[in-house]
Amino acid sequence: MTAIRAIAAAIGLAGLLWAATVLAAVPQGADEEPHAVRFIELAPLSAAIVNRNRVRGLVTVHITLEILKLEEAAEVQSKLPRIQSAWLNVYQRHIGRLSSPAERLDLEVMIGDMRQASDIVVGNGAVRPLIQNIQYGR
Repeated sequence: MTAIRAIAAAIGLAGLLWAATVLAAVPQGADEEPHAVRFIELAPLSAAIVNRNRVRGLVTVHITLEILKLEEAAEVQSKLPRIQSAWLNVYQRHIGRLSSPAERLDLEVMIGDMRQASDIVVGNGAVRPLIQNIQYGR
């Protein structure tokens, strides 16, 4: 039951941080002209490593979204929650393969899966995930 609470807390925290990121991306002044944003820093993704019904560790990844097709920047920003949701699903699937904090994520495969997921949401080659930092904790 403790593992379920830890996972639920991590997912809830990620949701709150994503909401703050989306609200921060909204322009503050109505008089300002909109400009294309090339990089969007996302809130950290955190997930628990669970093995034998116990939480063995926590992995946190800091990701920045790079918009490769600037003409689609408005569409990317409007679909940002869907992109983040797709990336969270990929991230959770890769974390589920770990059995201890001593194991490491296969970043090439995870980034490839994230690109495929975002291609489904916004179209081929519109965005790319950039991994900034990974923290493994117990």
